[in-house]
Amino acid sequence: MGDGDIMDKNYIILEGKDMDELINEGLDKLNKSKNEVEIEVIEEGKSIIGLFKKNSKIKMTIKGEAEKNIDEEEIDNVLQHLDEIGGNSRKSFEIKYLEDGVYLSVYKIISSDEILTNRIMSRISRKKIQDYDVNAIKEAIELKNEDSIKIAPPQEEQKKNSEIVIEIFDKNMFAYMTLLPPLGGKNITFDEAIAIIEEKLGYGIFYEEVKEVIVNEIYNKKTLIAKGKDPIHGKDGTITYNFDIEKTDNRVTVMEDGSVDYRNLNLITNVNQGDILAEMTLPTKGEEGFTVTGEVLAAKEGKLKSLRFGKNVRLSEDELKLIAECDGQVTIEGGKVTVREVYVVQANVDNSTGNIDFNGIVKVKGNVRTGFNIKAEGDIEVNGVVEAAYLESGANIILKRGMQGHNDGKLIAKGDIVAKYLENTYLFSDGNIQAEAIMHSQIFSKGTIEIAGKKGLLVGGVCKAKHEIRAKTIGSTMATATELEVGVDPNIKAEYENISREIDATETNIDKLKKSITLLNRLAKNNQITKDKKQLLIKCISDRNTLTNTLNELKEELLDIENQIEMLSKGKILAKDIIYPGVKITIGKNIMFVKKEIKHCSIYLEDGEIKIGSYE
Repeated sequence: MGDGDIMDKNYIILEGKDMDELINEGLDKLNKSKNEVEIEVIEEGKSIIGLFKKNSKIKMTIKGEAEKNIDEEEIDNVLQHLDEIGGNSRKSFEIKYLEDGVYLSVYKIISSDEILTNRIMSRISRKKIQDYDVNAIKEAIELKNEDSIKIAPPQEEQKKNSEIVIEIFDKNMFAYMTLLPPLGGKNITFDEAIAIIEEKLGYGIFYEEVKEVIVNEIYNKKTLIAKGKDPIHGKDGTITYNFDIEKTDNRVTVMEDGSVDYRNLNLITNVNQGDILAEMTLPTKGEEGFTVTGEVLAAKEGKLKSLRFGKNVRLSEDELKLIAECDGQVTIEGGKVTVREVYVVQANVDNSTGNIDFNGIVKVKGNVRTGFNIKAEGDIEVNGVVEAAYLESGANIILKRGMQGHNDGKLIAKGDIVAKYLENTYLFSDGNIQAEAIMHSQIFSKGTIEIAGKKGLLVGGVCKAKHEIRAKTIGSTMATATELEVGVDPNIKAEYENISREIDATETNIDKLKKSITLLNRLAKNNQITKDKKQLLIKCISDRNTLTNTLNELKEELLDIENQIEMLSKGKILAKDIIYPGVKITIGKNIMFVKKEIKHCSIYLEDGEIKIGSYE
């Protein structure tokens, strides 16, 4: 153990320099896991320039056990048991009834005078000794010379039968029995003990343990004789989807010759009319529990999941299945299972078609001419070339050739954007962007930008991604101005600061409520609380519980944002071949200008600085 450690039956106090080492040592000594103990920091170690000046001190207590610390009552029970089973060498005192009075003999035994006095007075009370002399008792305790000292006038000895003491702990979930020895009387029988126990306890009695204590006359020892049953809460209902609801493998496939396969992108999940899209399992009710006193502990019923569905999907007659009403693409939109049909343009999007606005998937077999718009809630696929047009998709945009936007074309997608080439174009994607070449364009991605294939060229313009930018070649030998940025999400910092302020305000309000509750409880304890203040106490407790739940939710939100911020700090720029001078790189708040060629490199942020490593 650490310096000055104290160990008891159900807790341990440790002191040392390293907090983690103290915790591990305590868990090892108590033979418990971390979730089975409560840890209280008594003193937190302090250090100056890495040198410890003061040790840490903790108290580690086992959860959910009845108090079993060795106290004066237990010492008294042990010594009393010795009195009943041994001679003078083991007794601490003896009371004798003689013709001329009642006499007390005190023997030399390791025990404090206070404990000994309490034990003697307890025995006098149990034996109902009348008219005893307190001063004579004190004299006998002080002398401890085994001489008998008269403490009361002559009287008949009152014989006491053995008794059982029942104690209930941990919210009435555990009951312990202690058998007290007889004082000249009879031993309690098993049937008599059970009758007493069953008057107090109504569930989980261990009859065999009671029998063992009574039959074997195990005195002055707490024995567990009943245990309650925790309720088993019902399981929530579940929904099983018969399609991939988190399809993320939308990366293009690079062929052996360096070309990219844009034909088999596997972005659409097709279903047929009558297909079962999702199935629901009903929740269970659970099993009620009981305390040792027989009180029923209600079980929470599992929560029912809701089968939410949108267009072209129906609910089965038993209301447990979702079924497709037509052929098409199955998706989850706004939490609803939906089947989208496909709109096909056989030639070009031009004057013959006009602009397209469709709530499903749009497939164009020809080109999209300058000035025309396509809006679709599903994917947009174009086999030909997109000119200075506007394409907006609630899912993915796939251009099997590419786009020459003439500085006027735009692609906006909630999902990924995939194209062979992109030139003089504006792109914004909530997902990833993939192409063989990107030139002189304004590119924004909340995921990763990857320029692969034979060229793998990224040159000119601005290219920003939340996670990574990957390419073969970045910039040009002509030092073309090219701006790259990773770790871009300006809303996160503001959201983090707002939630932090809200947490501080909530914690302050909780502290104020706790102080009010403490004061009102003190008035209640002293019977000084009025009816109005009692109502105020109830409201304070309710408000504190509500704010505590709110605080926990805010802390979970803050943790999610911290994880997002950590992800942003891991943004990287990777060049398989070369980065030319003229490229500006920004990661977070850090900026680097490339002044000479960098080959086969990975550029990332570490310890607040932009660093260059080998290509990954």
